[in-house]
Amino acid sequence: MKAGQRTEWPVLWTALGALAMLMIGFGAAWAWLQHAERQRVTSSFTMLKPLAVSGSGHSVGATLAVKTSEADKRWAGQNRAGLEAALQQALLGADPARALAPNGLVELQHSLRQVANGSLSTDKIQEIVITDFLVTVY
Repeated sequence: MKAGQRTEWPVLWTALGALAMLMIGFGAAWAWLQHAERQRVTSSFTMLKPLAVSGSGHSVGATLAVKTSEADKRWAGQNRAGLEAALQQALLGADPARALAPNGLVELQHSLRQVANGSLSTDKIQEIVITDFLVTVY
């Protein structure tokens, strides 16, 4: 064997190893960037002013947040007054005993979302979140 041939193999293996390490590094960086993209915030919450309503024999006070996509955040801010009016009417018609029952707040949140989307003729509202809820029965 020639002396030049023996030294070429270790150089070739070193180059292939370095190439493999670069490919692994680029693959890991790409996977991390894809994961970070999926973890980005895609939802937005718009806080509404506290609402208070009085019905026959009860009063309800609630603080609500409207969940929309990040793309619809501006829309929610522009329609805040309409949202508050629709949700105030929905709270006025809500049955306080049913709201205080097991799973009652979850059901109330779903009905509030349906009322808000229906009154504004949209489907942009993903969820209505009740952050504070107070019922007074008299």
